[in-house]
Amino acid sequence: MCLEGASVAGHDLLLALADRGLRAFYVWTPVLGADDREAAVRAAGERDHPAARHYWDADGAFAPALATPLGLAPAETPTPRFPLAIAWDVYLAYPPGDHDLFAPSSWMHQLPTKKAPRLDAAAFHRTVEALLPAGS
Repeated sequence: MCLEGASVAGHDLLLALADRGLRAFYVWTPVLGADDREAAVRAAGERDHPAARHYWDADGAFAPALATPLGLAPAETPTPRFPLAIAWDVYLAYPPGDHDLFAPSSWMHQLPTKKAPRLDAAAFHRTVEALLPAGS
């Protein structure tokens, strides 16, 4: 679980943009050795916000399902637990409303891939802010 990325691409944005209708959905996936439900619960608690929802992907099904539409290959998502490509350490942005979960408007990551930009907190903030309705 990437705690720093979850903070800068999620919690920090919620603190800055929640009045604009921003919602954050975290999917905690067991990728690294210390990743378990208890660690996910702790991480969720540290990023608690009324506009945030946290999910525990116990069997690791979501990350591989998301890797294909993002065009990620196994070599770009190295992890000892998953021999197939997985989308982990990815930060997805969507405009408000119902959208295809597997087709984000924009995304960033912290993986060894060039399929999308590496996570840059300020750039992600600008991208997300541009997707939201104008502030009041």
